[in-house]
Amino acid sequence: MMHPETTSTTEGERLGWGSALVAALAGILTWLFVLFRTWQAEIPFGLIDALFLLAPTAIVPLGLRLAARSGGEGWGRKLLHAAIRLQPVATLLVAASYGFPTGVTAGACSIGWVLLTALAGLAGCFRLRALDRDRAGQSAGLMLLPVGGAGLFVSRYGLSPSGYEEPLILLAAVHFHYAGFAAPLIADAVGEAIGRSSIWARRLWVAATIGIVAGTPLVAAGFVLHLPVLKLVASTVLMASLGTLSMLTLIRGARARPLISQALLAVSSGTVLVGMILAGIYAVGEYMDVATIDIPTMAVTHGLLNGLGFSLCGLLGWLLPARNRGGLK
Repeated sequence: MMHPETTSTTEGERLGWGSALVAALAGILTWLFVLFRTWQAEIPFGLIDALFLLAPTAIVPLGLRLAARSGGEGWGRKLLHAAIRLQPVATLLVAASYGFPTGVTAGACSIGWVLLTALAGLAGCFRLRALDRDRAGQSAGLMLLPVGGAGLFVSRYGLSPSGYEEPLILLAAVHFHYAGFAAPLIADAVGEAIGRSSIWARRLWVAATIGIVAGTPLVAAGFVLHLPVLKLVASTVLMASLGTLSMLTLIRGARARPLISQALLAVSSGTVLVGMILAGIYAVGEYMDVATIDIPTMAVTHGLLNGLGFSLCGLLGWLLPARNRGGLK
């Protein structure tokens, strides 16, 4: 009989760098194809739509594989692998939904993504019970993803719950796919790299992870409840936490192998710092009711920096075969 640890390692190798690279390449090509087709067919497709679509095509596939690399047993592992198997079909359905006007058909196409995110969320619940507390951030990221999936469905169906309309609904979906899902998974990988080698780095990492997991829903709550003070405080906590994570990534990522991983993690760290500065300017300006950066500009700058830079490069940079993790000590 194969030992459970051996099984997890084998699964981790199957979901390693080669699989991640194929998933990322396929996702980016799908993303570019949809961008081209919507432009060619003159289908309404804004910057925020483009930013969101990168999540189901590339960010979530990579994030699910990174989470699966942690092993685990029981229902947590089964549900996570079910989500990974469902992902290609769900992604294609999301892409197809943008070929239809907002409404019943577009909403129906997004149901597959709602199911996938629900599976990931349930996996996070089971893994939170089964794994040690050091992986709680990863479990929280999986559990926050269904909020983004629900946001996509509401957006594609064209609903306006409680009077909330676009682009706020789609921005919520973007927020929970990137800050809610990708950031905690990247933080978990940083914590794995730090290990127990440095007490101060470990404490900073714990604080940053708590800030990211707590700050993400609090920022959303500030927007939903129209509480400027909550938005400002939560945004500050989230920015400080991501800034701390960026510093730790630079320190630990410099020891990563192969060298391409170092380069990807350096890009991830640098872009999130710039993105957080822009977010800070926007948050302060909104709180003081002073025109600084509008939402379309934030989508182009902050959004793309966090999407392509921090999330995509960060997930790829940490998705290394298990045998290379020794270079992070």
